[in-house]
Amino acid sequence: MNNLSIFLCVVFCMISHVYGDIRIANELKFNKYLWISCFSGDDRMEPVIKKPGEHHRIYFRTNYWGTTRFMCTLRQGPN
Repeated sequence: MNNLSIFLCVVFCMISHVYGDIRIANELKFNKYLWISCFSGDDRMEPVIKKPGEHHRIYFRTNYWGTTRFMCTLRQGPN
């Protein structure tokens, strides 16, 4: 029984590190738009443009070892 509980604990810890999210909010002054583009080694997100006060949430999955890197580029938008 003790081995089973250790196994379940390890599986739960691995699963809890597999999913994540990033929340990016546009708090630029003077009504500037925010351009967001994110990617990892396996995925690339289409760039989005957010108005002042808006936020953007990105959901992602990491590998089982937790070594997935997720990178974002943030720039002032087209205005």
